[in-house]
Amino acid sequence: MMFYMMIVLAVGAASGLNTQCNNPKTTHCQGGTVKGTRYFKDGNECTSSPACLDEGYSTKEDCKQACSGVGGGSQDIKPDESCTGAKPTECSEPEVAFFYEPESRTCRQMSGCSSNGNSFDSIEECQLACGLDID
Repeated sequence: MMFYMMIVLAVGAASGLNTQCNNPKTTHCQGGTVKGTRYFKDGNECTSSPACLDEGYSTKEDCKQACSGVGGGSQDIKPDESCTGAKPTECSEPEVAFFYEPESRTCRQMSGCSSNGNSFDSIEECQLACGLDID
């Protein structure tokens, strides 16, 4: 069984598959490593699971960033609901904001006021929330 698992991991690594996104459901950690909460791709989401600390990702955001393209494209992980609203509106005291533009499937910068959830402090925050590759 262990030999078979090593072969599967080796083939996955050689093919470019990010095996760290998958939960190996390890029962005992190697080398005395302890278990903790780690994040793995589960369908279209990143969910937490108890695992050895050298497996998976320490945060949900890290998991989304690393695993969003695993298994069939960059939109595998469902975008945040704040990515569906209108862009920030014009106002008397505008601030620099980033918003998701669904037509171009990109995050854009503008000066305005947030009238809904589609407003982010940085382009990276927008890209991460909306399931895009981080530039």
